[in-house]
Amino acid sequence: MRSTWLIVALTVIGCGSAPHRSTATDDGEAPTGTPTGPASPTGPASQRDAAAPASPMVGRDGPEPPRPATDAPTATVGRDGPAPVVDGAPPAPAPDAPTSAAGCEGGKYPVCLDFETMVLDPKWRGLTTNVKIETGKAAHGQYSLHFSGIVSNYSRVINTTQLGTITNVMWGRFYLYMSAGAPSGHGALFSATDQGGNWYEMGFENSNYFANWHVPAGVPEKYMRSKLQIPRDKWACVEFLFDGSKAAVAQVWADGVEVKFTTIAATPTVVAAQQLRRVDVGPRLYHGNSLSVYDGNTPPVLTDVWIDDIALDTKRIGCIP
Repeated sequence: MRSTWLIVALTVIGCGSAPHRSTATDDGEAPTGTPTGPASPTGPASQRDAAAPASPMVGRDGPEPPRPATDAPTATVGRDGPAPVVDGAPPAPAPDAPTSAAGCEGGKYPVCLDFETMVLDPKWRGLTTNVKIETGKAAHGQYSLHFSGIVSNYSRVINTTQLGTITNVMWGRFYLYMSAGAPSGHGALFSATDQGGNWYEMGFENSNYFANWHVPAGVPEKYMRSKLQIPRDKWACVEFLFDGSKAAVAQVWADGVEVKFTTIAATPTVVAAQQLRRVDVGPRLYHGNSLSVYDGNTPPVLTDVWIDDIALDTKRIGCIP
């Protein structure tokens, strides 16, 4: 779906930010007063962001770091992305992409949440008043995880440290629905932290798909920007690969097709991981929830996020046909 809003942050030439923190509290709320995320491209960072040196970035026409070799398809998504879906239903995966069945029965994945029991797996924590398993909007089945009451600088997650057989290579798949859409300012949706405190991140910026790798202090950060907009008021199948064994940058797939990152920070260098120890799932807004400006809450805004069919494994999982 094409956005009718003008994205104001495409002329960014720097990505300075205050330190991120990947640790969440027991109830799933990130520590208050801990600034994270790239600074606004149109002015000073928000008050939560302390000054930090800008990270150098690869020019639009410059070389990109090498990508890890995988057996996954390597087609890239253009500016317009996959064909739109009707009435918010989950899209069909790309024709040549792997697929998987819905559900978590039989322990087929080391980590899996489909929310159909209406109870959060005890390995996870983070349900609160604004983070609930609800019916009414689900990618598959009847239930999904609903993040509600979203305001500027909202930060709520569910998390777990029990990752089964996963060590330093994590393939992930989840379904995402954002209403009214992904904000213009940078935010996170899914992160995995290693034994040294470095972490991979998949999220959004300029309302588009976005990925990142952070040192323990948060900055410098190896941000990766795309031009593919996250669907508004529609389900999307999101896949990712965090390959710490190869010290590789993150890879992301949208509805079965790999997202092309057109701008990648030159530094820092990704460090190999021995063990990914924790995952955090949920919207963390570093610059507000506006879809029209980078910082703040100018309408239209993000008000609700639904996440469904979370699965993590050591190999690619695929979308649900």
